[in-house]
Amino acid sequence: MTNAADWVAETRQMLLGGINEERNKLSAGYTAGGTTLTMQYPMGGIQAGARISIGTNTFYVGSVNGQIATVSGGEEGTTDANASIGDVVRVRPRWTDNEILSALNFDLNDLSSPQHGLFRVQTKSFTYDSTIEGYDMSSVASDVLSIVEVRYQTTDDTKLWPRIPSTQYRLVRNMPTSDFSSGLALILYEPANSGYQVYVTFRRPFSTLTNLSTAKTDTGLLTTAYDLPPLGAAISLMAGREIKRALTETQGDTRRASEVPPGAASTSVNGLRVQRQNRIVAERARLDAQYPIIKDN
Repeated sequence: MTNAADWVAETRQMLLGGINEERNKLSAGYTAGGTTLTMQYPMGGIQAGARISIGTNTFYVGSVNGQIATVSGGEEGTTDANASIGDVVRVRPRWTDNEILSALNFDLNDLSSPQHGLFRVQTKSFTYDSTIEGYDMSSVASDVLSIVEVRYQTTDDTKLWPRIPSTQYRLVRNMPTSDFSSGLALILYEPANSGYQVYVTFRRPFSTLTNLSTAKTDTGLLTTAYDLPPLGAAISLMAGREIKRALTETQGDTRRASEVPPGAASTSVNGLRVQRQNRIVAERARLDAQYPIIKDN
């Protein structure tokens, strides 16, 4: 349970609740740009007009002849990619891996918003120069949220690393790139020791998932919060189910309103919403305990 593929599987499990969607397997490899897929099992729902997916690559089926489907890869904004013998083919999936991966990334971005207050912590150090007050944060991403603390090295062996009060430094954005190549600068109003190190701890948003192989640790999310992205992704993916039902251009679903009344799809995830919010509060409290905001007079 270490990478994005695990989160995709967890999200799908929440959404389907034990429903087994049709799957198949490739009996021959596929090269990006190709036009056919050869299946191992009976074709079943793989018919003309069907949507199928292999990993994050979504295909449109144009026609079927025996065990071979004529397809168009890279559909719906996905990237056409090679596939190997034995790779799983999802047949008419309610949600493709690409859709779930995108929802996971949206949730990672949402979790580090000011509303939720979660973040990853990183550090940067540089050598202090008594003739300079502004320092370029070029090795730090421009999406820094805020500074946790700034400490400086002492000239003796005490290893005290005193903290510079929050009133004596400022993180400034959109600075002239002629002086600060990144446009992000740390201005120090309190001197440190020239020739010695200044150590900066800062808050950053979580990194998003590049593909199904991306390690969870690469996002910067605490391991205790690994349950949050699948919860958020499931909620956002279910949010659009009512839109389909409300379309008037085509015949609506045949379920009786008494069985599944309007709004049922949206309210079905209310339990997940409550669970996610409670977990966010818990993880925010954990971060606040580890990295409290210190207000200096």
